[in-house]
Amino acid sequence: MFIIIILVLVSWVMFVIINMSEKNRNKEFGEFLITYADNLCNGETVFFNGEEINKYTELTRYYYCGSFLAITLKRATSFYVTGSSQATFCKFAYTTVTFFAGWWGIPWGIVYTFQALGVNLFSDGTDQVTINDLLISMQNTVN
Repeated sequence: MFIIIILVLVSWVMFVIINMSEKNRNKEFGEFLITYADNLCNGETVFFNGEEINKYTELTRYYYCGSFLAITLKRATSFYVTGSSQATFCKFAYTTVTFFAGWWGIPWGIVYTFQALGVNLFSDGTDQVTINDLLISMQNTVN
């Protein structure tokens, strides 16, 4: 029983750390898209965190969740290049945190955990888009 409590506490700490880093990564990626929008629209290739990006690059997101008693939080990650080593690592990191930290909320913990695990393990994430789709979405938001 003590080991389970320790695993849950460690998972919650990891959940909080991941959540903070995802917010920062989301902000960085948004700033990257704004900065290089013209280059990407013109068909140029640029780099973000060591990943080659052009307007046809496919991106994906993963889910993660954490629960504590009656509180359950489900989040989507920032975008990752589909099939990259960074995306694969994050996919398994978020799945692991969800597996240990997600179940404990009643009733939504179990529901959200199964949703996140299903998306992460049995598909290649959710919200699959291309850079071009995001650029068009950004332009429509501005107009």
